[in-house]
Amino acid sequence: MQKDTVPSLKHIVILLILLIFIYLSFSVLKYFIFPILWALIIAYMTWPLYTLIQRKLGHQYKIMNASIMLVLFMTIFGFPFLIALFTLQKEAQVLFIEAQHTLQLGQLALPSSLQHIPILSEILQKLVLQINTNPHLFIQKIMSWLQAHLNYGGIILSELSQRVFYLFCMLISLFFLYRDGDKLRVQSYSILENLLGERSKPYLKTIAQTTHAVIYGIGFTAFIQSLLAGLSYIFVGLPNTLLITLLTFLFAFVPLGTPICYGSIALWLLSQNQAVSALIIFVWGCCVVTPSSNIIRPLFISKTTNIHFLIIMFGVLGGVTSFGFIGLILGPVILAILLAIWKESFERSNLTIQNK
Repeated sequence: MQKDTVPSLKHIVILLILLIFIYLSFSVLKYFIFPILWALIIAYMTWPLYTLIQRKLGHQYKIMNASIMLVLFMTIFGFPFLIALFTLQKEAQVLFIEAQHTLQLGQLALPSSLQHIPILSEILQKLVLQINTNPHLFIQKIMSWLQAHLNYGGIILSELSQRVFYLFCMLISLFFLYRDGDKLRVQSYSILENLLGERSKPYLKTIAQTTHAVIYGIGFTAFIQSLLAGLSYIFVGLPNTLLITLLTFLFAFVPLGTPICYGSIALWLLSQNQAVSALIIFVWGCCVVTPSSNIIRPLFISKTTNIHFLIIMFGVLGGVTSFGFIGLILGPVILAILLAIWKESFERSNLTIQNK
């Protein structure tokens, strides 16, 4: 009796120690989970390109190969985003200075493009007249409102600094994933096979298929969104429509990238006294371009993976709600794994019934 009790107590103690260390490890790493997950997803997406670089330069130069991939990633996705932000900041600054100067002189005028819209033009004309009558009072009201909401600026600055820190952690993780990815993949497969045996293969296959579908779904959605945005650019007669549409396509891969694009264009048109064109692009973007991703992406993924559209839609929407932008990938993958477990359990129960 004692011989049976001692090993069981020993196993319980080992399990408790393991659980404590898992909890402590989670407490240490919980702030870095999302950057690491993003690094894993990006490494998975770009692994074929990294394999090509390895073949060309040699597998022994792992640090150089990983550095080249990191620089390529930052160049392709980082520079366009920084250029657009710089342009947006510059246009917003010019617009603010012009608006401030016009307000101080009391010469604010309704754009000609808005003067002939029924009802709306009358309301706006009265508002412009009130502002021109006492521009200093209007400026004081704006300053009072800004002072009352200064805490928003601190929140935004804190959030921005946190995102920059996450980005730095993601890039560091991405470098080491490129460098040690082959070793990590072999070790992960070995551990899963030891834990689950042959059952690990369908799960790994489901994860790979769903991740591929979601990633390609994001690319397909970015293409459709840029195409829809491009139609509005053509409709209002923007110059360099093809280039702007291409930039919109690149930004569609980034969280809030598409709204930043059409919002910046609307702001620029507004500064050029083209209020109607700015309104068309902004309303079309908010009502058509941005919501389209919630329909196109789940539909594309469900067709690619043969998983029911409803499961993918709940996975995408629920994933975004629970985990943020990374939930676009995590949500469908989690539900796909659950579905794979359901199917395996159903097949096993059927097999058991048939054997009886």
